[in-house]
Formats: sequence, structure tokens, C-alpha cells
Amino acid sequence: MSKIKEQTIEALLTPREVADFLVISERTLQMWRMEGCGPRHIKVASNKVRYSPTELRTWVETRSAHKTSDGVGREVLPMR
Repeated sequence: MSKIKEQTIEALLTPREVADFLVISERTLQMWRMEGCGPRHIKVASNKVRYSPTELRTWVETRSAHKTSDGVGREVLPMR
């Protein structure tokens, strides 16, 4: 087994934690995963999905805008 320095690993977030942070439903987050328009995710098992806090932070930052006409996030993310 390879040794990985503990400080290089960050705790992964559950879909519930990410949905709560984004103030959306878990269903919306699931739809975004299926459509490929939400934050990047990690499939840790056939029925388990997790999110890297770093990837989530990056996704949120790329969606920030100074005004509505900035064109950031022009694609419509479906809400469920």
C-alpha cells in the first residue's frame, strides 16, 4: 500500500453538504451531475458520490459576476 501524506488529503463532501452549502435540493444537484453542469464530482463507489471542497470552491468562483449582464453562467441550470 502506498503512503500518502495526511496533510495532502482533504475531507470529501457529501451531496447533502454541497446542496446545503449551495442552498439547493439534493435532487437539483443530482440533475446537474447528470447534465454535466454542476460542480465536478468524484464517484467513490457505484452508488456513492462525493465532492472535493477545492473543486466546489473553484466552481463557485467561476460563476461569480459583478452584474447580471457579465454572461457568467449563461447556461441555465435546471432547478428541481
